[in-house]
Amino acid sequence: MKCWECDNEGTMQFDMKKADCFDDEIMNFETVSKRWYCKECFERITEERKKEKAEYIRLKKKLMYERAVRILERQDVDLYDYKEALEAVRDFSEKNPDKFDSSHEMVSAAILIYNEIYVKMQYKVAGYRVDFYIPELKAILEVDGNFHKYSIKRDNKRDSEIRSELGKEIEIVRISTKYIEQNAELLVEAIKSIRAERQKIRRQNYGILPEWYKR
Repeated sequence: MKCWECDNEGTMQFDMKKADCFDDEIMNFETVSKRWYCKECFERITEERKKEKAEYIRLKKKLMYERAVRILERQDVDLYDYKEALEAVRDFSEKNPDKFDSSHEMVSAAILIYNEIYVKMQYKVAGYRVDFYIPELKAILEVDGNFHKYSIKRDNKRDSEIRSELGKEIEIVRISTKYIEQNAELLVEAIKSIRAERQKIRRQNYGILPEWYKR
């Protein structure tokens, strides 16, 4: 089979699907897997793709951060009060590009930092990765987009397994992105309020949440 780049017949053929330098947001593996490379071209292309992916992630996080600032900017807040917290989020994102999946998570992190609340971001627990683990508030914060309303059953199972590992005093608090966009300053108050409500309902129902509440 001929090399996709140089057209030479190679004694060693490499399937680009096996390279770890691609992101499924950018490349379609079903298409990429049909291209083959000789050893020399494969090594060169792989190195180029790694650099391109790193630059793509850098620019993506930069735009995500700008959108986070704009989300707060559109609200009735003094943006300069949050400047230090936002810059801390930006710096953390640059050093840890895997820690934020959305601008709304960045806004949430800035609010928590501003309120001097210690938080573990993208925390791994019970085989899952949660957005924020907040020991001080005894809560897991999940910043959910609209698609989560279609995965209630799966989320309930996930939440149960997480609480089994962290303890019954921990509650999973889900905040919709639309509320982050409307009034992010109320985030900490909302976390405390929702956690207290869930704990109260559990006490009234032998430690479990009724199906009506889960829905």
